[in-house]
Amino acid sequence: SSIRSRQQAVKELKNSRVAEDFHCGLRRIPDLERCLTRMAASAKGTGRDGHNVVLYEDNARKTLKAFLSTLNGFKTLCSLLKQLSKDIPSPKSPLLKALLSLEASLPEMGKLLSSFEDAFDWVKAEKEGRVVPNKGVDADYDSAIESVSTAESELDDYLQEQRDLFGSRKIDYVSIMGTKYQIEVPEGLRSKIPAYYELTSRRKGNGKQVAVTRYHTTELREMIGKLTLAEENLEKTLSQILKNLIAEFCSHASTWQTALDASAKLDCLFAFSIHAENG
Repeated sequence: SSIRSRQQAVKELKNSRVAEDFHCGLRRIPDLERCLTRMAASAKGTGRDGHNVVLYEDNARKTLKAFLSTLNGFKTLCSLLKQLSKDIPSPKSPLLKALLSLEASLPEMGKLLSSFEDAFDWVKAEKEGRVVPNKGVDADYDSAIESVSTAESELDDYLQEQRDLFGSRKIDYVSIMGTKYQIEVPEGLRSKIPAYYELTSRRKGNGKQVAVTRYHTTELREMIGKLTLAEENLEKTLSQILKNLIAEFCSHASTWQTALDASAKLDCLFAFSIHAENG
């Protein structure tokens, strides 16, 4: 009977240090059942994580924090179950043997956790409040990064062309009053300013600073527009990364649940064994 099976398992675990160690280890883990429920809600887009709900930065940070807590919780659980299998390599109790027969799910869980560790830096994500995937993990992100890099390189090349035009390295970009990439020209080089330069701002000279004038060109504005679009696409891509990771995590729900169910039953047996020992 089920009662007899539990009694046999408790008897085998009685006076075992393993029971207390596992029981204490689980106390360091958050409520993973609740964590799985929240991750499933995020993946399906229900509640405050719904697709039609605007997630402000603080809510996005909370979702990320919950995801990281879930990942770290399962990482700790995986370590506890692996250690338990080593501490009790040949259990006599049929129930205990069945619960510890996680040969299929443990390696799979470990492999999945490693894939998430390879995907992004957990510590950095918690600190910065956003997920930045490692190169090669997300094709859309890699493409967005490449677009930004290309646009920035074009702007760098254009600046070099202007320096060559004036024959001076004193020509530089400045961002003033929200207007980016203004070409700043010192007063001494004003005679070389081309007719197609369009004045954007100026600064009067004084005893400490020379007078300068700043300009945009049609070509420069096009480059700035290209960079702005690339940066906006990058931000949009980044906002989707966390949702994609959570969806991937939830696609392996059976693996997480198997380990969770086994650990809950083991914890119950261990609690009985500790009570029996103290009784």
